Amino acid sequence: MERSALGQTLRPLVRDGFIDLGQDERDGRRRPIKLTKAGKDKVVRGRRYWAGAHEKFKHFFGDNQLVGLRKTLRDIAESAQLPEAFQ
Repeated sequence: MERSALGQTLRPLVRDGFIDLGQDERDGRRRPIKLTKAGKDKVVRGRRYWAGAHEKFKHFFGDNQLVGLRKTLRDIAESAQLPEAFQ
């Protein structure tokens, strides 16, 4: 994700009080992100919907497909090579 797109994505979360953007003491370009209490509360409330979506997926496609979906999503999220593919 480009830095400008990331900023646009994070701005509403900061505005609504769900995250805080910190300042790295050693590198001023870095902005550590921290969930606020309101953000943590939203995550907790959202888990119910996330679990419901997984249950519906499992009901429609089955356990094996759900396991496959989770593995694929994890592989995408953890891929070190994927960002290079889109440059």
